[in-house]
Amino acid sequence: LYNKHSISISVCYPAIIITGLPKCGTTAMYNLLTKYKHSIIMHDKENCPYARRRPHWQYFNSLPRMNEVVENKLVIDGCIDINANMIMRGLLRNPKTLYVVMTRNYAD
Repeated sequence: LYNKHSISISVCYPAIIITGLPKCGTTAMYNLLTKYKHSIIMHDKENCPYARRRPHWQYFNSLPRMNEVVENKLVIDGCIDINANMIMRGLLRNPKTLYVVMTRNYAD
């Protein structure tokens, strides 16, 4: 069914998502990976799918457009909400995204 008021956009879901527990080095890993000269980073440091209780369309609108991502570009995102990442992964039918999941030993 066509709706003349509907809008579709082509976005590029991140190739790498750094996720993990608080205070385990996720920011350091994100900063290291984004030094790659062909990286595309999000406008928000932690662009989590369900942050600030925003609807899905707002999250997808925050992702880079397909026309911005050319060969050898790498979209990198960081989000410490592991559950939100796994929910979005399921909704997108398991995209080919590398999840760097970081943990820490709380005894240290």
